[in-house]
Amino acid sequence: MACCGGYLSAADYYISPSGPAGFRQGSVFRFQYRKAAPELSYEGQSSTNFGNWPATGVAEQSDGNGLFWRNFPISSGRIFVRLAVDP
Repeated sequence: MACCGGYLSAADYYISPSGPAGFRQGSVFRFQYRKAAPELSYEGQSSTNFGNWPATGVAEQSDGNGLFWRNFPISSGRIFVRLAVDP
């Protein structure tokens, strides 16, 4: 799973040579990535405690040029975000 400060697996290297990136944009946290292997499954997950990582249901968006992102609403408290990549 790719995660800011997390461990990397072999699937992470299919996402992007530079890896996923995240930043605040207004009232959302934007997590963006590239899909070098579109046949893989990409799922956004978030957690408030690093213990549970449910699927977020946050829709994937794209610019049509290979850049994909998910916008996670920012609420009070912490949020941790990762991209699960599965074959």
